[in-house]
Amino acid sequence: CTARDGVNPAVISPVIVQTREIDKALVGAADPLQAALNECYLFHGSQAISQIIETNFDVSRAKPSNESLLGGHKVYFAELGGKSDEYTGRDNEVLRMLVCRVVLGRSFYTEEPSPSEATKAEFDRMLRTGEFQSLRAFRRATTGIHEFAIADTSLVYPEYVITYSRVPP
Repeated sequence: CTARDGVNPAVISPVIVQTREIDKALVGAADPLQAALNECYLFHGSQAISQIIETNFDVSRAKPSNESLLGGHKVYFAELGGKSDEYTGRDNEVLRMLVCRVVLGRSFYTEEPSPSEATKAEFDRMLRTGEFQSLRAFRRATTGIHEFAIADTSLVYPEYVITYSRVPP
């Protein structure tokens, strides 16, 4: 990733993410979030964390529309680390996820549990035309958390890499 203000993402090890809010001590030293831009910290889970750090997010590698909840060629984030953990892999003892600064800008909100292909195409259009900069989906029936998707990777900065392992309850 291109360093923001000359600072590369920090590695924090080990951290077990279990709460809805990111620990204030973890992000306390960072630049303040820009409320006017609707900027926030969100989690991103992937088995390709090293590639993302090296080359930044690449939406051309994203799943096609028919395999993605809010349509293809977007980067997905969650407000809860446990949701992003689902995408980090199952066979590894040591896992990694990102804590990213994400500019959500004007965000389209939906609670639709299973959008049709036509709805996903409309989501794509809204982001492509700049009508909205992000999608925010509330998964009331499944997880009860918010998930986010953006298509413009310049709105994302992976600020922290969390290295962790799963601990049984």
